[in-house]
Amino acid sequence: MLRTLTLTTLFSLVMTTGVQAADDFESRYKRTVPTDNLEKVLGPFLQKCGAGNDLPDLHCRAIRAYMQRKISTNLYPAFAMDEALTFGTYDNTKFEYPVTIKGCVTCGQPALFDPLLFSPNKFWVVTTPPKSFKNGTFNGVDLGKFTIPVDPRRLGSWTKKVKPFLRVQFLFKVQSKGVWKPSEGNGITLYLGGYRVYNRCTGKVLFSEPVSSAKAPIDSTGCEAAAASTGPKLPTLPKVPKASKIRELMRSARDKALECYKQFQIPGTAKLKLYVSGKTGKVSKVVLSGDFKETPTGTCVLNVINNLDFGKFRRKQITFKYKYLLK
Repeated sequence: MLRTLTLTTLFSLVMTTGVQAADDFESRYKRTVPTDNLEKVLGPFLQKCGAGNDLPDLHCRAIRAYMQRKISTNLYPAFAMDEALTFGTYDNTKFEYPVTIKGCVTCGQPALFDPLLFSPNKFWVVTTPPKSFKNGTFNGVDLGKFTIPVDPRRLGSWTKKVKPFLRVQFLFKVQSKGVWKPSEGNGITLYLGGYRVYNRCTGKVLFSEPVSSAKAPIDSTGCEAAAASTGPKLPTLPKVPKASKIRELMRSARDKALECYKQFQIPGTAKLKLYVSGKTGKVSKVVLSGDFKETPTGTCVLNVINNLDFGKFRRKQITFKYKYLLK
């Protein structure tokens, strides 16, 4: 799986925790403090307290400062609340989907917290500093890119039974300096400690930073229909045909090429250069040289070679040379 990555806020656990850096995503995840309520973690950083010296304002600021200190020392997990994956156009030659991961917990719409404490504000939550702000929202939080190989024969099934169940999970810390300025809008930039993309129905990890060494937790809600209709797994197309398969096919064609010699009784060497299409597995072009160029025997040999089927493969085309000594 091809992977390209741009990380702007992935922090070092050596610097922030004073322990040896994690080798994989799972070891970092084990150090997280589970939370099912993002408001509890972010609220103390987003809540506004009065600036006065009366008791309610003083009490609010003291509690807020205490909670910020407590929360800022922990590493937390969070799932993207909405679509954080952008799929490009399916590549019909490489048989893969290009995917962009967005560094945002709330990508499509801001989070709504307790209206008694935060109304009328809603908050954007991102893990990558936005490149720009406009009209209270943000742009430019692409985090990484990778590709997902998908067998073209399973493309329709994959789109319905796999794609909807892909999740993005972030590991993050919170600091007060991540809160956006009023001119930028209502939001906060988290400090990223890792992330992964996985299929929640199977736990299979498709991409992670740092690398994952185990499956993710499975959430089978809504997966029953997909599991029930899963047929036998089709093999993934090879990048190119195996050399042994090419030799076997060319040797099997030799007997038919010998029939061409027996038909016209002219000995010699047939030198061949084959062009094979990955999309069809068939010979798209063959060039004949040697003793049989532009001869009836040569035409007969070309007909034999043009009927060979090497099987489909991912590369656009392969080219190789071969020769037959006919006598």
